[in-house]
Amino acid sequence: LGSMVLLLALLLAVSTFLRNREYSSEVAIWRSVLAVCPDNVRARNDLAVSLSEAGQRREALREYSAIIQQRGLIVDTLQADAVYDNNSLRMNVFRAYANRGLLHQELGHLADAERDYRAALELRPGAESVIYKLEHVRRLKMRERQP
Repeated sequence: LGSMVLLLALLLAVSTFLRNREYSSEVAIWRSVLAVCPDNVRARNDLAVSLSEAGQRREALREYSAIIQQRGLIVDTLQADAVYDNNSLRMNVFRAYANRGLLHQELGHLADAERDYRAALELRPGAESVIYKLEHVRRLKMRERQP
């Protein structure tokens, strides 16, 4: 009986160790969620944010783009999804456009940033933070054109 208890304790300790590795970073947490629920748009958005914050910008751009590419498949759902809570599909596609726009802006890709901000505003026209960022990008583009 004692050896069975010891074996069980050892198995639980190994299991805990492996599970804790999954939670070693935000990126690891969101990848773990997506491994179980690959169609979870909110988790993909949060993974992209975590990747960006970890300095993995190109990978973050790919994740945002993966969400945005699904938009064509989910237009009917977006039109029916008028609620702007954090879990709505509409809000998550809006976040993907706005966050990808910010990432493009930080990388100096101003035309791409402007395009993404405009797309975000199509989904949520009164989003003040995106309106401000779009105006900022326009000012930056005007400065680039000046001799």
